[in-house]
Amino acid sequence: MTPEPNVTNDCDGTSTCRAIYRLPNEILVELFRAVQESITSSKSACGVESRQWYRLLRVCKRWSVVARSSAVLWRVIQLTGTPDIRLLKYSLTYSGDMPVDISCTYFDAPFTALTPLIAPHAHRIRSLKLDELNIIGDQALVSLLYHDMPQLEELLLSFSLDGYDGEDEELDPLDPDQDEDEDGNPVRFPFFWFPKDTQFPRIVHLHIGRSVAFPLRFPVLPSLRQLELLRCTVLGDVSSVDFVGYLAQHPVLEELSMSGLKLSLVDGAVLRLPVTLRKFTLEDFPLRVSAFLSKLAPLPVDLDVCLNRRLRYLEGTDPETPSTAMYSLPEDKSVLPILTLVVTITVRQRSWDSYCIIGRTPAGATVEIAADLPEDLLEPLDFLGDLRNAFGNAPVTELRIEGHEDNKLTEAQWKRTLLAFPQLRKIAVTDTSTEKGSDASISLMKALRSLSTISDDKPICSHLKELELAAMGATRDEQLVKEISETLTFRRSLGTPLESLLVYLKTTWRTKTASAKYFEKREALYTSVIHPLIDVLLLERAPRQAVVVVEESDSSGSDGTDNSGSNSEDSEPESTDSDSESDEESS
Repeated sequence: MTPEPNVTNDCDGTSTCRAIYRLPNEILVELFRAVQESITSSKSACGVESRQWYRLLRVCKRWSVVARSSAVLWRVIQLTGTPDIRLLKYSLTYSGDMPVDISCTYFDAPFTALTPLIAPHAHRIRSLKLDELNIIGDQALVSLLYHDMPQLEELLLSFSLDGYDGEDEELDPLDPDQDEDEDGNPVRFPFFWFPKDTQFPRIVHLHIGRSVAFPLRFPVLPSLRQLELLRCTVLGDVSSVDFVGYLAQHPVLEELSMSGLKLSLVDGAVLRLPVTLRKFTLEDFPLRVSAFLSKLAPLPVDLDVCLNRRLRYLEGTDPETPSTAMYSLPEDKSVLPILTLVVTITVRQRSWDSYCIIGRTPAGATVEIAADLPEDLLEPLDFLGDLRNAFGNAPVTELRIEGHEDNKLTEAQWKRTLLAFPQLRKIAVTDTSTEKGSDASISLMKALRSLSTISDDKPICSHLKELELAAMGATRDEQLVKEISETLTFRRSLGTPLESLLVYLKTTWRTKTASAKYFEKREALYTSVIHPLIDVLLLERAPRQAVVVVEESDSSGSDGTDNSGSNSEDSEPESTDSDSESDEESS
């Protein structure tokens, strides 16, 4: 029998007790759950989980009784690194008959001590996540996975790159002549898994990950809605036709993710994915992605599609070129009819090692084309050229740039893109480069002062009404204000004025302080110069999100600025007597 935690205090609920001891049981349970969540989401500096939440049971007898009698506190079991056997015992005991969710991650030890504890409760496991495990040849884990789990709805099984058999540091690969895979990682002998037909009758989400090998004669799972096959191995020479045939046996499958899954492509075969699919993700080296897509029948336009190009290094450690995500698209793009229906395009690069381009249709379906990038690009990327390549025939009305790192968006690139999408009504540059000469907001303003190739008295993108621009620090404000002013004046003179402008007043890593005075000075510059040239001017302090709204000016020329919130010290960083413009200039 599981021993009870030690109880060091007691409380009889009288008025002499502190107020916290008189809290209703339901409130106590909610407090315990909050402590659980905070401990689960935090790690100590050494990378080990913080103190166990169940030490609260030692505060007093009442707390111990309330916690032990509240099964909901024990149904989620998270074990990381060196497993907490005491927590596992408590959780399996006090959760009663409730379904349990078990998560085991980054284990360096085998399941020898865990399987005897978990196996008797296999019938009530609702979610089982076994992720980044290190010991591939773990017979105790094999034993656990062969138990029937009639309530299981989610299963994740994946091993780390450093997986070994528990004794030998190196594992022989399936192919003795292969030491590394195409990613340059050591090839390990896989974890063989042959589940039975009736083990998981209710499973909804199945994730099979790295170092797991299974046969295609895998049980059909009638309730399966999400299938993720990521860097795993299908045993034998499996054709794409056989694989799609297996998928077709799942009547409610909605999401399919494939990464690095090796299938033999059959010449002349036209593959049709299940009609129930709502999201399809394909990640691999670019030629494999394009080859698989070329075998498919045209995908439904209401299917969300994500294509991710993995990075591959060739002999001599040079990355495969070109680095563009467009390299994953097949020559015949008719397999992706969604490309011709997109109305909103977003370019997003939040870090140097990847980027994506996302298209959205009026019905809300999305197509995402992404790529992993090497640290040192052998050729510059042309994000705007990628847009034209993928969506050149689409009726695009909105274009968004949400970061491009140091990949330049030049005036010439902008012109070609604006000509390719003449129906644009809104352009947003919400984040751009801080490097001189790489500011996409400034190069866009210059391009918008070009004439249309159709008419000499119309500007490029004559339907354009809204702009959003990132102002990257105070030192660049004067140049950006000048460019905006000239663009607004030019387009108004041709009878196609812009109606709305939102400027994100951003700080950069060079900005040491960002006081209220700092932002007020920047706001004054934009308001005084730009406000008379446009109906609506919005100034947003980033990242604080404080918005200043400027309505249409009257005939007297008053600016009508609403500075409400500008003096709110609570919404600003710590103020100093001097603004930070000098800090940016000195940098």
